[in-house]
Amino acid sequence: MEMKQNSYFANNERLMNQILLRVAEVLFFVGPLLAVFNFEGLYNIRYEECALISIFDILVVLVVIWFGWHESMKPAVKYVLLFGLQIGICWVAAMEGMNIYIAYALIPAVSCLYFNRRFTLYITGGSYLVMLLSLWPRAGMEVNLNYPNLTQWDWFGAFGFGLTVEFLLLVLILVALTGKIQNTLEVLQLKNTQMKEMQRQLVSGFANLIESRDNDTGHHVRRTSEYVRMIANWLRDNRYYTAELSIKAVNDFAMAAPLHDTGKICIPDSILKKEGALTPEEYDIMKQHTTQGYRLIRDNLGKLEDRRLLTAIENTALYHHERWDGTGYPKGISGREIPLCARIMAAADTLDALLSERCYKKCLNMTEVMEIFEKERGTHFEPCIVDAVRDLEPMIMLFIQEEEEYEHALRQASGDSSVPTFSERFEQLEKAHEVEEARKVEKGNQEKTSISEEAQAVTEQTANAADTQKSGRGRNKRKKNR
Repeated sequence: MEMKQNSYFANNERLMNQILLRVAEVLFFVGPLLAVFNFEGLYNIRYEECALISIFDILVVLVVIWFGWHESMKPAVKYVLLFGLQIGICWVAAMEGMNIYIAYALIPAVSCLYFNRRFTLYITGGSYLVMLLSLWPRAGMEVNLNYPNLTQWDWFGAFGFGLTVEFLLLVLILVALTGKIQNTLEVLQLKNTQMKEMQRQLVSGFANLIESRDNDTGHHVRRTSEYVRMIANWLRDNRYYTAELSIKAVNDFAMAAPLHDTGKICIPDSILKKEGALTPEEYDIMKQHTTQGYRLIRDNLGKLEDRRLLTAIENTALYHHERWDGTGYPKGISGREIPLCARIMAAADTLDALLSERCYKKCLNMTEVMEIFEKERGTHFEPCIVDAVRDLEPMIMLFIQEEEEYEHALRQASGDSSVPTFSERFEQLEKAHEVEEARKVEKGNQEKTSISEEAQAVTEQTANAADTQKSGRGRNKRKKNR
């Protein structure tokens, strides 16, 4: 839980750094803007000083970008940004005609948004020192322009003391405020983490209920969850549905996957575990597991706080048997009318069904599975999801090996060593496939040999007939000559 809290504050720090970097990039135009004001006679600022401000801003941006490229330097990015901005404010405040006072406290106030009391204390103290250093040249300018009866030390002492008192009050207020916000956020983050953990356990409890009903289904929901995560990550990495496939969305899809067959709890064992094909009436009953699953989830998980997760679970359970061309069930919707989580689940469900041995079917090898997916491109599955499955073939095979180790551990725990593992079944299938291919090649060679022999025999018969006909003509010719 502490790791997740730290992750929250780390994400907030990255967000604040991005915002302040954009601000620093925009402030590049302060120098040219001041030069325009000088040209119009609004301020008396040297053009060289305007150029130096823009150059300094560019240097701050470049240093921040360079630090961002090096992992060890990233913690210093926020210090460079805030102190760079504070130096820029103090620089402009020391220019002639710039009556800036409140802006000295701007950067310490912004540091509160990092929700770190110690960081706010460092930034406020550093900003105070930068302000004091900038007050000395400003004192000389103010005495020459506005306070001819005071010395530079007099102005510096008077305004420096006043701003020091203000900064001390500011430090007390900001540090107390930041500490209060930080503590509140930590408590909220802890409660949020606990709530998510309760939701995860609730979803896992439903999945375990399915596993206790049917061992095949239990292994199936675990594997399909991983296949869903693989496919969703592939789509996101390859720029498909980037707006929908956030990191949280991928996690929600994977968490929803174990509940896609929840409705099978309502299907009789005589149908669920039947060996062989289902009758039309039995198939109609089996198809009801989608709507029954949706009803169970709505009735029992409807009060989940995470509404996006709940929506993913409901859509996955209800629509995972819909087809891209609209010929699926229960509603017969097509294309992108089918929720993305359900389109991905359909592929994961089919993938595991083809690769797994059930009481009513044998499993297929990977070559055959990929051929089926290619055949179903644009009919059962969305084309980009087919691309994902085909490209993920090595990862799927690696996962199957890991699954084999898991199943092997289960077999050892139960004392059953007679059941072949997932990987062993695959090896058997691949060998059978190789034997079948060799048999086809051998049969083809035999057919070619048989055809060649028949052709040779026909050729010999033709040649013999020609010789016989030729010799007959010779005899007839000799008789005629006589």
